[in-house]
Amino acid sequence: MPDGQQIAYRYDGHGQLTEVDDGQWPLHFEYDRAGQLIAEHQGWASSYFGYNALGQLAHWQLPDGNQLAY
Repeated sequence: MPDGQQIAYRYDGHGQLTEVDDGQWPLHFEYDRAGQLIAEHQGWASSYFGYNALGQLAHWQLPDGNQLAY
């Protein structure tokens, strides 16, 4: 980056992104056995994702506890 800051990207054995670290607020990702994103964690905040039987995103729980349904 122009200011010399580096961003580190980490992947699991399946090639899925598990962490983005800018040196200040690392962002962590969790996946289920089907490879679907089920959680994001950054600092104090976490978001959670749920899927229907077809593997489609069904809901997203925001860090404040509110939930979006699709």
